[in-house]
Amino acid sequence: MKSHKLIYICILTFIIIFGIFVLYQRLLAQSAFKAFLKEAHLKSNDIIYQSKEKPFLDDGLILYDVIIPQLKIMHQIDKLIIRKEGENLILQFQGVQINIPQTLRTYYEDGVIQAIKTYQPFKDALTKPFISLGLMGIDILNCDIVLIFNPKVKPIFVNSKISMPKLGDIQLSFTIHPQMNSGFHKNLIYTGYGTIEQVDVDIQDNGLFKAYTRYLLSLGTSESMAYAKELMKHSGFTRHFHFTQQPTLVPFYKKN
Repeated sequence: MKSHKLIYICILTFIIIFGIFVLYQRLLAQSAFKAFLKEAHLKSNDIIYQSKEKPFLDDGLILYDVIIPQLKIMHQIDKLIIRKEGENLILQFQGVQINIPQTLRTYYEDGVIQAIKTYQPFKDALTKPFISLGLMGIDILNCDIVLIFNPKVKPIFVNSKISMPKLGDIQLSFTIHPQMNSGFHKNLIYTGYGTIEQVDVDIQDNGLFKAYTRYLLSLGTSESMAYAKELMKHSGFTRHFHFTQQPTLVPFYKKN
């Protein structure tokens, strides 16, 4: 009988300790989230999420089922991991789903058909990525994204990696000049609210080139056939772009 009581006491003690630990972790997560909002100059509704947690024995913050409503890119994010490394902020977006048709409608609004008609095959492949994906027959883009940058230094230099299953891996390094007169330039979400001066891009193909080649071949023109033939010779793509007319990321944001 005494042994049974001892077992019950041990179980009850374990439940109490586990409950205290869970409550403590929730308090830590809430404290970390408030600190993050303050440092990033964010309001609580700037990021929509279902739950949050603080990594055990680690700095940072994890948000689950995330949506960033200020963007015209129609997306869902399974997990957003936020952490710092020195002065750099590291954002890991895991399980990202981007709805390509919805993104095109939101971005171009009534001009989506005209935007597709004026799309130049191959030449616009990188500068108009969502039209490119749509023309390849991709409705939902699944990917993981990592962004590394120091938000306190202007202009902002960003290192990023995009991993797309069955399509490829893209590494991008680019410099953003934020619009400092925007009135919300300190808000972390608006880090990209500005122009791009230069881009270094490295693409490792794992199906992306084949999908774009199918689109080029479907056009049936001599020019598109030549582009398709050239593209299929490569398994990767590395370029440096320095823009005299700097492209802007501002249209990817909804009107504030």
